[in-house]
Amino acid sequence: MEPLIDVNCSAMECTSLSGSAPIWQDILAQAMTGELLAAMNYTSLSEMCEEPAEITDALEHAQGEQGHAAAFAAEGRKIGVDVTNNVDAKHWKRLRDAFLRCITERDFIGCLIVQEIMLESFAVASYSRVGKVAPGSLGQTFARIAAEEEDHVEHAMSILRAERARDAQRFDDKVYRLHRDVMTTLAQMLAKECKDGHCEVCHASCVKPSLFEVSLSAAELRGASLQQYLKTLTTRSRISFHGFRPEWYAMSTSDRSPARRRAASTSTPSFLPTVSKPPSSTKTSPAFERRRPARSRQERRS
Repeated sequence: MEPLIDVNCSAMECTSLSGSAPIWQDILAQAMTGELLAAMNYTSLSEMCEEPAEITDALEHAQGEQGHAAAFAAEGRKIGVDVTNNVDAKHWKRLRDAFLRCITERDFIGCLIVQEIMLESFAVASYSRVGKVAPGSLGQTFARIAAEEEDHVEHAMSILRAERARDAQRFDDKVYRLHRDVMTTLAQMLAKECKDGHCEVCHASCVKPSLFEVSLSAAELRGASLQQYLKTLTTRSRISFHGFRPEWYAMSTSDRSPARRRAASTSTPSFLPTVSKPPSSTKTSPAFERRRPARSRQERRS
């Protein structure tokens, strides 16, 4: 049976999206999956926390992510499509597994780095770009949620700055290890071609070749996500990581020719600090032992 157009969708808006509805359906499906996975991550974090304020904070975040997922589903109904999700899809499952490894190690700081820095930076950058090109309430919803996700990033900054001040080398090593687990997976999700098969979220064939029809591209989203992530860790957060390596930049150049990729890996972009040495190999220890006392959300924002 053909889906019905939501009564809350204006005739002009629905008509303008009718031809591109399948594309927006897949974009919404990826976004909804990411939000539900974030809700799962925050729920898992709440189960690891011991301080009542931290438990409440994590559950509050989980509820917010569930609200975002519901908003994306509602936008799908407005344009007459059913927005599904699959948190067990191959890429999203790898991201979930990376977070759960931090949970197993009782690594609170690792959890913050994965969810509130890496995954939220990806969401902020991609949602902001979609919000600029999507028409009507669809674009407004993406832009609104991007702003709310940015608040999650701000929420973690003071905690991470204090953690790095205690032991910069250990912290940089942790970021590097988690980068390899998480950011490389995000890069694969936005690669030009799905070399390891269907993503298991898009409804039919991969949506990426069709993104140009709605003024988007996988390369643009990938580059924006990387720059948002690096900006969060350096300029905006005022954390200077000597552990950054030029080859990290290769995740935004994976679609280039081999020669151009080699050039990218041997020259440091202007927004990356010069690297003096690779991080040493150290085992991540539980962050609870050195974490500051729990604080309220308002205190964390200050």
